Amino acid sequence: MSSISSATGALVTTETWPGSYGFQIDRPAMAAMDKEKASDAHYSNLLDKLFCDVNKWFSVRFVIHSPPTGSPIPIEELNIRAMVVFTSTDDLTSPVIRCPNHKSPSDPINKNVTDPDQLEHVLWTNSQAEYERNESSGRLSTKVK
Repeated sequence: MSSISSATGALVTTETWPGSYGFQIDRPAMAAMDKEKASDAHYSNLLDKLFCDVNKWFSVRFVIHSPPTGSPIPIEELNIRAMVVFTSTDDLTSPVIRCPNHKSPSDPINKNVTDPDQLEHVLWTNSQAEYERNESSGRLSTKVK
């Protein structure tokens, strides 16, 4: 697990900022999950939050636009970093980690984990990911290409 930047520091923003690539979560696709009979996740348009069952997989789709002319970073080199945050202002600066029971190596969901640092992460992916920790804030994030 590697140390990472201030993007995962103690005072993170929860505001939407699409940047020069127009990055956004495909909220209509998220809302469509509710129409699937076997969906293990529910996206609330009203709250702008995703609720999911523990240890269940769900898809998240992202949309980006063409980079601005002369952009120094090609789209192929961009990463998506996801981080779970508390929404209560009292807890906003606290990192979200798995409870002791679920991060135990003996928990059945952890049987295929090869990196012990991944155990405390709440957010996992089924693709190649980097599970990172900001050493100063204790925040955990998951980064995928």
